[in-house]
Amino acid sequence: MAAKEAAEAQSKVEELRTQLEAAIKEEAQQQAHKAAQQELSKAQTSFTEAIAKAAVEAGELRRKVNDLQQDLEKAKGEAKASEQRAEAAMSKLAALQAERRPGQSQGQGPEKEIQALRTRLSGAEKRNQELVEELKTLKAKVVKDTDTEAKAKIEPVSHPTPVKSSGPSWADVLEQE
Repeated sequence: MAAKEAAEAQSKVEELRTQLEAAIKEEAQQQAHKAAQQELSKAQTSFTEAIAKAAVEAGELRRKVNDLQQDLEKAKGEAKASEQRAEAAMSKLAALQAERRPGQSQGQGPEKEIQALRTRLSGAEKRNQELVEELKTLKAKVVKDTDTEAKAKIEPVSHPTPVKSSGPSWADVLEQE
């Protein structure tokens, strides 16, 4: 009778051991699932933050480009005004040359004024060209720098690594839910 009770007790112990192992496996799977969900949540949060940051950067870039375009338009307006002043100076120069009497010597009277106007005109044209070139250079530099900054600030989103288990993967569990 004792042998029979010992066999039943042994059977009961084996059954309890099997149940305990199954419970431990299930707990491990639940922990793995929970960890995977946390990793997924972190990845989604960092991705959302990266998108928001990129949107802010894009807005700042658009503002900078608009400012540069306004500066360029202003410089073009100044160049056009300078060109008109130069044309007026050339007209005045032509009028002065027409008034010049054939017997006048070089460097006196209207000739001095004509030379001064030519010098001012040359300086104004040179300065206008320098301003246009400087604006083009600045615009290219800002666009390049802001593109580089925006690309550098968007951090790559790391994907969670699956936890090895003997049960279904966390992706399978998420799909079932």
